[in-house]
Amino acid sequence: MFCFSHYKFVEAFKDQAGRVLKTDEIEKMMSPRFIVNKGSVRPKAHSDKGEASACKCANTNDRIFDRIKQGLYKVR
Repeated sequence: MFCFSHYKFVEAFKDQAGRVLKTDEIEKMMSPRFIVNKGSVRPKAHSDKGEASACKCANTNDRIFDRIKQGLYKVR
């Protein structure tokens, strides 16, 4: 089962495949649709370079982002 925020990311970025975004841009794109606390958006947890508390999608074909470098992500 994916983490709770996984479905928020899917909804917010379903039409954004291929875009390269900074973490703050990702946060801004999510905030009109969802309640987002500053600093709580963690795209790395949904990427190919998942962190310790990553979503189950990290490092799988279901991941939402590919991490290009720190703070920069490509939407899948």
